[in-house]
Amino acid sequence: MTRMGAIAELEKASHVTATINFQRWDRDLVSILVELEPVADLTNRKTSPISPDEPFLTGDDPGDYEACWALADLLRTEGYVAIISPSSAQQGNKNLNIYLAGLAGNIKLRDGGDRIPI
Repeated sequence: MTRMGAIAELEKASHVTATINFQRWDRDLVSILVELEPVADLTNRKTSPISPDEPFLTGDDPGDYEACWALADLLRTEGYVAIISPSSAQQGNKNLNIYLAGLAGNIKLRDGGDRIPI
């Protein structure tokens, strides 16, 4: 995910939670180095089990969320621990969705060294 993609995702989430009485704090954008496998890349036309252009991947309707959850459940049963998906907040960006169910034996997270106040 790029810096601008991360900020766009935060802004989108802020709009969604704006209707909820949710306390806001100052935030930092931090980098994280991630090592994990296997990862399903839904943005790669050659390896994705579905077209990266499927509207539900970036949709905001309840049906879109249901379709994404169903796909994630299917991919987890196939052994994937993460999914790279297209960003719905900023076209052209990607998100890494990590799914932890039980012990995270194949996942390593490290501080990436960057910290930017936003």
